[in-house]
Amino acid sequence: MARMNVERMQEYCLAKPGAWADNPWDHDYPVVKVGEGEHGKIFAFLGSGGVGLKCGPSRDAADDWLEQYPDDVKVMAYIGRSGWNDLSFRGEIPDDELLEAVDESYRLVVSAMAAKHRPDGWEEAVATPEPESEPEDAEPEDELSDETEGDDVMDIVEAEEGGEDDRDDDEPR
Repeated sequence: MARMNVERMQEYCLAKPGAWADNPWDHDYPVVKVGEGEHGKIFAFLGSGGVGLKCGPSRDAADDWLEQYPDDVKVMAYIGRSGWNDLSFRGEIPDDELLEAVDESYRLVVSAMAAKHRPDGWEEAVATPEPESEPEDAEPEDELSDETEGDDVMDIVEAEEGGEDDRDDDEPR
């Protein structure tokens, strides 16, 4: 299989529901937006050597990419503080990870849009596959037993949420 290039990346991005190419700055390659007209939001900046993507909801989250691929990921100018990185096509980042990064950028951008501007089918386009089911003889993890009474469960939930519980004020929490 050929390494990722801008044409393959553009084709992948444009296959997302509601995606369309725009070239507001007359660059060699377009940006890819999602959403109609003036409500469209960029989720990918295409370039000959890589793609700019929203790699996390914050700069801290997007920094994981810098740590994993220090030679192939750069913070994007101007918008990097909001979690945007440039990911190189020519380095060590596997193609499947580049495509997963596009999926995540699309998900982050669309989920931040007003619901009325989100394209139909966007959730299915970013849904993660269900994990394979565990074998029937596997032990369940941290499940409440059938013998647990409803009142006990509510006490636990209220305590975790900072609500009322039955302990005296001088008892440790």
